[in-house]
Amino acid sequence: MQHNIAVTWNNGGSPKQGSFAKTGTAEFNVDESIPGSTTNQLIPFALVRSQLAAFFMISDQDVTIKTNSTGAPTTTLTMKANEPLVWIPNNNVTDPLTGDITTGMYVTNDGTVVANLSIRALLTV
Repeated sequence: MQHNIAVTWNNGGSPKQGSFAKTGTAEFNVDESIPGSTTNQLIPFALVRSQLAAFFMISDQDVTIKTNSTGAPTTTLTMKANEPLVWIPNNNVTDPLTGDITTGMYVTNDGTVVANLSIRALLTV
């Protein structure tokens, strides 16, 4: 299976575009709604970093995400509303996931509006 990821940079006059076409053998997709004023809502799943061919995550509200634990998380990510996190191995960008996900992601939404979180992972298993 193939996933296509497009990137656009626009400085107001001369947009630049690029894209990635990545292949994998499986995909993992999550769409969750996190109510406002929610602390550490668990989205249970497992993900092995070495199997990632591409990773995409976006929320329409500010959220904080912790992996595997709320007290001693493997990774903590602070997501700003509508600012996607995109990671592709071997693309000169540090992997935002600092370890495998074994328990899941704990999501905190400090706002008052429901946060719609989407995760897309292309895997080679």
